[in-house]
Amino acid sequence: MYLTKTLATQLNPQQDGVLTTMISQGLAYTAGDSVTFYNGSNGAATVTSYYDSLAAPSLNYTFNNASSVELFMIAGGGGGGYDAGGGGGAGAYYYTNSTPLNVAASTTFNITLGAAGNGGTSVQNAAKGGDTYIAVNGTDFLRVAGGGLGGGYTNDDVASVKNGGCGGGGQGHRNPSQSNPITFVGGSSVPGTNGTGNAGGSGYSDDYSNAQNGPVYVGGGGGGASGNGASANPFGTNGCSCSWFAQGNGAAPEACRANWWASCSANGGT
Repeated sequence: MYLTKTLATQLNPQQDGVLTTMISQGLAYTAGDSVTFYNGSNGAATVTSYYDSLAAPSLNYTFNNASSVELFMIAGGGGGGYDAGGGGGAGAYYYTNSTPLNVAASTTFNITLGAAGNGGTSVQNAAKGGDTYIAVNGTDFLRVAGGGLGGGYTNDDVASVKNGGCGGGGQGHRNPSQSNPITFVGGSSVPGTNGTGNAGGSGYSDDYSNAQNGPVYVGGGGGGASGNGASANPFGTNGCSCSWFAQGNGAAPEACRANWWASCSANGGT
């Protein structure tokens, strides 16, 4: 949390004239640092800027003076899924981004930082990340939602269970197995009252194993702060995975068969 009141700072040189400069805000400070600016004519303190970084699970922070606050907060990330599982979604975030919050003197922020979600196992789903939120006098002031869990072997294929601040990725394998190829949709971004997030990518699963197709399990990526999670691309950028088929994992699917040799040759057989 970087508390700042960024104003033009007047410098009075020895000769006539006035120079001005701006005090830049940012995060490159040590927690506990402060910078105070003084009135050159009477020596009185005019503006004090503070920087604090909070990482405990739950704590209180009291503003002794009226403050203009630059704030970045992020929730806990979701756990990844088991067995070709989807990636856990990142926690949603909130950033004032040069639009400071005005906080009155004697205000206390009750701050809870969201924990990361546990990864999935063979018998248990992954867990969603925890919300990060600030309450004032028992009422939510700001809240961002924890990341969605990554789909896994024990999950059903309902996309909504993977929703979160950033959506979790769809699983690449599930119980019970299915004989036909299926796409497992990733979770949507449900970022909380004040958060920003992105959706998770879709996973792909094909348990059918015979001369036409080998089993393919590819999990989708979890959503992140800067964009959606990538969806599974089981057959590569050329419509088939040369390395997959070259290793004896079944003949190329019909969509790949006609140009498989040409694709592999053009790409060095990889």
